[in-house]
Amino acid sequence: MENLKLLSFRLTVCVVFLLNTVFLFSDPVITNGILISWDDAPEHVIIPSEVVTIAENAFKGNSTLRFLEVTNAVKEIKDKAFIDCVNLDSVYFNFDSNFYTLAPPKVSCNAFINCKKLNTVFIDYSFYRSGQDGYSPFPYLTDLKFGKNLKTIESALFNKCYQLKHIVLPDNIEIIGNNSFSNCIQLDSIVMPGVKILHDGCFENCTALRTITFPERLSTLGRWVFKGCTQLQEIKFNEGLTVISEELFKNCSSIVYVELPHGLNTIGPYSFENCTSLRSVKWSPCLEIIDRGAFRSCDKLEIPDFPVTLKKIGDHAFEKLIKPSGNLFIPDSVTEIGKYAFFRCTSLKQVIIGTSEGEGSTIMLDESPFLGCDSLTRIIVNKPYTNIRRAFYGLKNLKNIYFAENSLTISPSMFENCGQLSTVNIPDSVNSIGSYAFKNCTSLPVIHIPGTVKVIDEGAFQNCSSIVSINLPSELREITQSAFQGCSSLREITIPPYVQLISTYAFQGCTALQKITLPSLVDIIASKAFGSCLNLQEIYCSTKRVPITALNCFDSVPAISCKIYVPSPSITSYKQAEGWQQFGLVEGFHFDIDTTLIIPDEPLYTDLNFPEPVIHVTTVAGELSGQIKNSYYDSVVKLKVSGTMDAKDFSFIRNYLENLVYLDLSEVSILAHDSPNYGVNAANAIPKEAFKYSRLNIIVFPPSILTIGESAFSGCQSLRQPLKIPSTVKTIEKGAFFACQNLKGVLTLPENVETIGESAFRACGGITRLVFKSSLKAIPARAFEKCTHLMIVELPSGVQQIGDNAFGFCPLLFRVSMPSVRSIGNYTFENAELLNPVILPSTLTSIGEYAFSGCKSITEIVFPGLITQLNNFTLKNCIALEKVTLPASLTRLGYGVFTNCTLIKSFYCLAGTPPGSTIDFAQFNQLNLELCTLYVPWGTSDQYKSAPVWNVFKNVEELVKVANESLLVPSVNIFPNPAKDYIVVSGIDEATLLKIFSLGGVELYCKLVSPNEMVSIEWLESGTYLVQLGNRDSRKMSIVR
Repeated sequence: MENLKLLSFRLTVCVVFLLNTVFLFSDPVITNGILISWDDAPEHVIIPSEVVTIAENAFKGNSTLRFLEVTNAVKEIKDKAFIDCVNLDSVYFNFDSNFYTLAPPKVSCNAFINCKKLNTVFIDYSFYRSGQDGYSPFPYLTDLKFGKNLKTIESALFNKCYQLKHIVLPDNIEIIGNNSFSNCIQLDSIVMPGVKILHDGCFENCTALRTITFPERLSTLGRWVFKGCTQLQEIKFNEGLTVISEELFKNCSSIVYVELPHGLNTIGPYSFENCTSLRSVKWSPCLEIIDRGAFRSCDKLEIPDFPVTLKKIGDHAFEKLIKPSGNLFIPDSVTEIGKYAFFRCTSLKQVIIGTSEGEGSTIMLDESPFLGCDSLTRIIVNKPYTNIRRAFYGLKNLKNIYFAENSLTISPSMFENCGQLSTVNIPDSVNSIGSYAFKNCTSLPVIHIPGTVKVIDEGAFQNCSSIVSINLPSELREITQSAFQGCSSLREITIPPYVQLISTYAFQGCTALQKITLPSLVDIIASKAFGSCLNLQEIYCSTKRVPITALNCFDSVPAISCKIYVPSPSITSYKQAEGWQQFGLVEGFHFDIDTTLIIPDEPLYTDLNFPEPVIHVTTVAGELSGQIKNSYYDSVVKLKVSGTMDAKDFSFIRNYLENLVYLDLSEVSILAHDSPNYGVNAANAIPKEAFKYSRLNIIVFPPSILTIGESAFSGCQSLRQPLKIPSTVKTIEKGAFFACQNLKGVLTLPENVETIGESAFRACGGITRLVFKSSLKAIPARAFEKCTHLMIVELPSGVQQIGDNAFGFCPLLFRVSMPSVRSIGNYTFENAELLNPVILPSTLTSIGEYAFSGCKSITEIVFPGLITQLNNFTLKNCIALEKVTLPASLTRLGYGVFTNCTLIKSFYCLAGTPPGSTIDFAQFNQLNLELCTLYVPWGTSDQYKSAPVWNVFKNVEELVKVANESLLVPSVNIFPNPAKDYIVVSGIDEATLLKIFSLGGVELYCKLVSPNEMVSIEWLESGTYLVQLGNRDSRKMSIVR
């Protein structure tokens, strides 16, 4: 029995022992290659070879595990697989050649969460870090080792390993992936002898790194590799390096000196930006490109002499270098200096671009490369240049500049705001001076403009207040808007012989100007062209036909003392002409005029700018693409086509000949076409959107076209005059020339044009005058809206309707003739700020809302006798309006008709019954009712004084009635009133008897006058008179001298 008991005990102990042994060394739970769990895994774990995936929470909370071995048989380690394995200190990723695959395994960035003792990692094969978070799976790593089979360290694998201090890579590692070691803030040394490729940001923000040696085999550098390595001081480049990549050393604020490798040809964008301790750079002798922002804000850098191989200095390349040397030399090899390249290099004093012995290659100066260089006083440009605009804009202390010959233009705003500029030479090769080129150059006393210049663009010499005299080249055709405005020291100006247009504000504010000589071909003098020329004494105008002159052309000129000399046969015409009648001293003068003088044809713009030869092809409809080889498409700049074409051919031109600037279709017939791909297009019609948004400069139309299709040239911003629309054209469709901003000068619509579509010429900002030879009956909506330089519109007698917004936002429009118009739409002349006077035809029956809103120059308006209603805000913001005449036919006023018309002094309402109003209050609240007088028909004052809306007027007078004659027909107008030397009668259809009486009824004058005849009243003394026209009521007229 005792033996039995002993055996039983021993068996029990063995069972317990065996059971305990099984528990301590239990097997992992593996299902379909996924290690789901391994409870109480031992201290040293080797992942079995059949495992492909280690699942989430597989080793969660295992405090025994200290050493882990994983092979490349495992393709993925999931999130939290080893979470809270608090004693795990080493992980070995061992390569097993039996499990080689193309796709590297993945380790989640959250796989080892809270494994705070995991300091050692050995890696012998490549794997990816997976997961959304940007940090490494091994955030507590201090000891990193690599095996002989590893070639690539994948992206962000060790990002934010804050305790990692040293890295030694074996020779077999060739590639370091994106952000592999970024933000390792204690990493102070790197050894990487075999690396060939460093990808983007792989050591970014390693703020303890002090020295870097580029491996000899390095061939590819990614972007921002060492960006933000703020302690980096020493860089040793490998000699094979040719490109320093974008932002490579950006924000490396401790670098003092850089010696670039011998073979380097490109310094990439922002590569040394904000290297605030950098003082010196040794250039590579092969350097060609310093790209944008390369040394931006390196404020201690002294720029060494550039190598003679340099070709490009990029945008902002040396911005904010506070201490560059005083002189900067740009070698002949440089062909481009980018915008703001030396912005705020405040110590620069002199810039020399090229040498006089250079080969003559052209340099492209982008926008404002030296802006903010406040010490810069002298620039020498020894080579031809091109510039888009503002090359030397705002150099407030620049005094002298010299240009080499063979430069073609002075570009827009080139010297704008160079307030100290006193000396500049314009080479004889220059053919144009761009807009605002010398604006606000207030110290420039004299400038020689060579005879080669054919264009002086708007504002070119605006506010050059020191210029005393200026020679204008003989080839000029126009004095543009504000070209010499504010040249307050200019004393005399002679306008060249071919000038036809003197534009708005051209010489306004030339307060010292005493003498003007105008040529025989001048045709238009626009609003305020000579306004505020306060000391003007003499004007010599040699043209026999009085120019079309804005009413305020000579605004604030001393008209009483200024003498006007004109051809003797034209004295009377000048005295009576609008814009000239204010002058008291008009005398005859013998001008030596060349009567054979004609304006020569201008060379085509393309001849001057695109010297390529014209390619001539002959084709049949639909086959044009076959006549030009694919490889030649980009080289087709000028093209002439003969034969027949259809919509397919135009589609080919638009889609494939992207560099075409000149197209001659003078020997082409356009055939009809109908297909699903190209739509329906009639014969003899330029197809819809044929050249939309193209680079076309010049088009020679087919001789027999009837239609220019919808949006055919829409957005062709390079298309320019001469635009010769063939006489055969009958229809110009919707948006045909929309936004052709470079169409300039006079636009003539030939006699056969019957219809133009909406927005046909909308936003054609360069058109100055419209001449209609056609039988148009209507101007459609927005047809000429935003033609910002349009000044004169002369509508033919057949036009009866002007559509909504037709001439809206034409701020320079000052003259409109519309003799037979019956309907004016909404917003038709909105913001035509210089329009004055406005003469509404007697045929007019309706005026839309806001029709003249914002016409800030109108001083008087007479509404003709067929108008029964004024619509909402018709005259809103007509802030200069002083006199209004409403017709007898008027029955209703819309809302806010006279909003902000605060200067109205004389308000004539000829209606026998006070017109009603959309509202019964506030219609006239913005008038100065203390100064404004309401004039009403004889015997109606009591009605007006008691009528709603009208009862606010404090001064009401009745029009004086002579004998028993009938009331004044409201469409007739006698102006100006007050008058000075003449009056004009408008609104009559035939010769009518005009009588002038004293207030006592004594007849002083009687004459039969013609429509729009100017009647001299110089013999009358200042005072108030009664004027009667035919069998109409008399009206008061004041004569003021």
